[in-house]
Amino acid sequence: MVDAKFTIRNYRCFSDEHPLEFTLRDGFTAFVGPNNSGKSFILKFFYEFRPVWKIFLGGDLFISPTAPRAVDFLGVREKTDVFYRFNNRDLKVEIEMNNLGFYFSITPTNTGQALLKKATLTWRKKELLFLPHVSIDWDNKIVISSEGKIDIKPLLDLFDVLISSIYIPAFRNVVNIGANEFYYDIHIGEAFIRTFSQWKLGDSTLKSQKILEVTEDIKNLFDYKNLEINPSDDRKNIILRIDDKVYKLNEVGSGIIQFILVFMNAAIKQPSFILIDEPELNLHPALQLKFLTSLASYTKNGILFATHSIGLARSVADRIYSVVKKGNYSIVSSLERTPHYSELLGELSFSLYQELGVRKILLVEGPSEVKTFHQFLRQIKKDKEFIVIPLGGNSMINGKSAYEIGEFKRITNEIYCWIDSEKSSKEDELPKNRKEFLEVCKDLKIKAVASERRAIENYFSDSAIKKVLGNNYGALGEYNKANWPKEKNWLIAQNMSFDEIKNTDLSKFLQEI
Repeated sequence: MVDAKFTIRNYRCFSDEHPLEFTLRDGFTAFVGPNNSGKSFILKFFYEFRPVWKIFLGGDLFISPTAPRAVDFLGVREKTDVFYRFNNRDLKVEIEMNNLGFYFSITPTNTGQALLKKATLTWRKKELLFLPHVSIDWDNKIVISSEGKIDIKPLLDLFDVLISSIYIPAFRNVVNIGANEFYYDIHIGEAFIRTFSQWKLGDSTLKSQKILEVTEDIKNLFDYKNLEINPSDDRKNIILRIDDKVYKLNEVGSGIIQFILVFMNAAIKQPSFILIDEPELNLHPALQLKFLTSLASYTKNGILFATHSIGLARSVADRIYSVVKKGNYSIVSSLERTPHYSELLGELSFSLYQELGVRKILLVEGPSEVKTFHQFLRQIKKDKEFIVIPLGGNSMINGKSAYEIGEFKRITNEIYCWIDSEKSSKEDELPKNRKEFLEVCKDLKIKAVASERRAIENYFSDSAIKKVLGNNYGALGEYNKANWPKEKNWLIAQNMSFDEIKNTDLSKFLQEI
């Protein structure tokens, strides 16, 4: 699992005084902002710096200011483009992981070069000396210095994760691109069609099976009865058979084109993180959340996305950062996760959801429960009926939230709510704040229940937990506290069948609403 704080100075539109600061973790991270605010550069940072990550992973963790090293940036014509334009200072990156830190600086030169001027480790905020005063045991991934033996495996694993991420730009198309092979990290045009053809029709049964799984996923997301995706004979187009009708790819909507291109690329590359710009592009609101959660199932760690839609970010992201342009620089800050709910309704464009068939609201604990409940609702064909909204935990689950919760009544009377009981045993009473919250909902005539078990994690099956988290984890029982990150909950739910929660209060609630 990844957990690293980045501080980046003098990169693109982020200055010394207003650095780019964020934490990279497993799960969903959203960067929300208007056009030209700089949010796309945050995703591109990982793509452009891939050659730098490879230098460090190759063994050059210590670079001395007296022996700088020339570096390239991926997809950048002029190396000076990556530097902040309004000063001539070094581009500086600091990565913090528990007590371990890593710092490097890159200097722009008058000749248009970029020099990796300094790179070194820090331990407990203290900078280690350069070689030969330290040595590295690469077999065991340990630095040996006057500070003792320092485990650098987490840092090296991070570089490996960064290298295996893929960047997907806002422009996403398959046909009409000619024979170009790549647009950033995705296959496009005829090159994509050739690769798709090799995977589906080649000798590898594993690759063919992966294409079938992606096809089945897309079929279910669009509620098709049947879907076949095949290359044309000349390998210049894709032929779709949808519910007994045949179409060329350029004859169908851009929504399904995006699903095919992005899902197939993700399945072929099996990335650590997917960095995707404007995932809402060309998709109705009813499909935006499905697109992101389904896409994440093809990653090992999660998704970072840049978006204009604060509603989409609030619905799916585990962490949200706002990006705002201020004159010559951009500012990134953590977005407050407890919104005013009347404002949130506007952000989610609920009226548009209603036009698409959404008639009900389901309120749940937090962002991780949004994605988890979507998986269960999808299995019983109810996901299109609901918009699922996070309450933000105890900040809203209390006896003082009547006004905010009542705002939803202005939109629809069909409002339901599921909260965790947080009980440690069957005999425990419901905590006071949760009991008062249920009374608020009762007064508002909202069907709200608290789980009989401790939390949603206590309904997960042993087999699904092991499939997602490995054999060191297992079913919790009814009242034990989960010992894994909540960001993994929706993946566990995705790997369960609805029968596995049969005869529970959760199953009864979902089928009755």
